[in-house]
Amino acid sequence: MTKVSKTYPNIPVKQWKKLREQFQKSIPGTITLEYLAKNLKLKEESAKNSVFIPLSQIGLIDKKGKTNQELANKFRDNKLYPKFCDELIKKVYPQELLDNFPDKTSDKEELISWFKSKLIIGDKGAKRIATFYSHLIESNSSNSGVDVKNRVLIIPSIVKDTRGYIVNILYQINGCYKNGYYDACAVMVRRLIETLIIEVYEHQNIEDKIKKNDDFITFGDMISVILSESKFNLSRNVKKALPKIKDLGDKAAHTRRYKTHPDRIEEIQSDLILTIQELLYLAKLN
Repeated sequence: MTKVSKTYPNIPVKQWKKLREQFQKSIPGTITLEYLAKNLKLKEESAKNSVFIPLSQIGLIDKKGKTNQELANKFRDNKLYPKFCDELIKKVYPQELLDNFPDKTSDKEELISWFKSKLIIGDKGAKRIATFYSHLIESNSSNSGVDVKNRVLIIPSIVKDTRGYIVNILYQINGCYKNGYYDACAVMVRRLIETLIIEVYEHQNIEDKIKKNDDFITFGDMISVILSESKFNLSRNVKKALPKIKDLGDKAAHTRRYKTHPDRIEEIQSDLILTIQELLYLAKLN
């Protein structure tokens, strides 16, 4: 993978929040190193490298320190701040990053590794850049006005380099979730977990345990079998999550008057991701 010299904002979140507080009092016409050093309690050299240059990079000020008044107003206004973060994310960061780390559920260690692999920097630098990016994402996605179409249920990188049909199922899960097709999303989640359980048993060469008359048994029976399989040592959360995933998918597929709400999907999101990761590990697909 080719490394590039481009960098991304690495403003310490603590200093970023302090600067917002100052702007909420009064928007300066020009930001100087003296202004930053005084209000953020920094030495001027540190203020230059960690705040002034990144502020210029994102367009909040120009290279001479003149403030962009329109952006500054969005930056300080609590109601406009989520929109400011959304615009900043789209302006500064590449689509590849947004696709793989779209919201606050994204894996922080994988995010740091992404920046390390793209930039010629070490752990400390990558962590600072990742922390600032995470703050923008969290400030954006936590607001009710954020467009859900910019979000995914499960980051695509979790199934990268597995099987094409597994990647395709996850693509459909995220597509259904982003577009509000929650019944379809729940059914596809069920299908993904069923597929991964089969992958586990086939890898272990014990697929006969989940077959009857040469056909795979029902998803519910598969769950019963894998939960009783002590050799896999499933975590407690996964053991609890599997029946919930089945129940959600079954109701979405078979209950005539049932309507899947996004809250039902999101409340199992973290355990769902853990379940996928454990099954991928057992199938040696990650």
